[in-house]
Amino acid sequence: MSAEPTSAELVLAGLAAADQRRRAGTASRELWRVAPAVAAAAVCIAAFARWRSWSPVLPLSLLAIAGLALAARTWFLRRHRSVTDAGAARIDDAAGFGGELRSARWFASTGRRDPWTDYHLDRAARRLASVDWPALYPPAVAPRAKAATAFLVLSAVALALPMPGRAMRHPDATGSATNSATRAPRAAGQAELLLPEVQKQ
Repeated sequence: MSAEPTSAELVLAGLAAADQRRRAGTASRELWRVAPAVAAAAVCIAAFARWRSWSPVLPLSLLAIAGLALAARTWFLRRHRSVTDAGAARIDDAAGFGGELRSARWFASTGRRDPWTDYHLDRAARRLASVDWPALYPPAVAPRAKAATAFLVLSAVALALPMPGRAMRHPDATGSATNSATRAPRAAGQAELLLPEVQKQ
């Protein structure tokens, strides 16, 4: 049977959860601020690749790499980690603890135990549990940024992929087709010039 967590453990765990939610909100806002610009750059690259008749692998690969880079940065900012004194101070200010949360984090980290410390940690743990952290650190909604990013990504993919039913013609093939087309009237003209002589014979 596992023992119940102490007030110090509750304080540290509550601080870690609050700090992770705070960083998740920051990462979400940064993601949807950058994503539309990255998607617009992908559209430009895909349009240039189509104009130059390049392989669609290049723009699609660049789009995938950019998406993975944004996802990796978002994960890095949201990962679980220990709360520093500066992080505890930011959470303390946002939640209006008046310095109590910051000092409770220090007491919990040092392992100091006395009646005053236990009272302070118990009070901080109860206040931590009562805070509505999703309302204090909401994730970014950004409907316009999400819609713009989705539209631009689909446009980049549509530009990168070859259109069905249109075969790309090589310049040599076009030139040979043009030469054969110009040779045909000449041959017909020569046949018409020779026709009277053939009739006389």
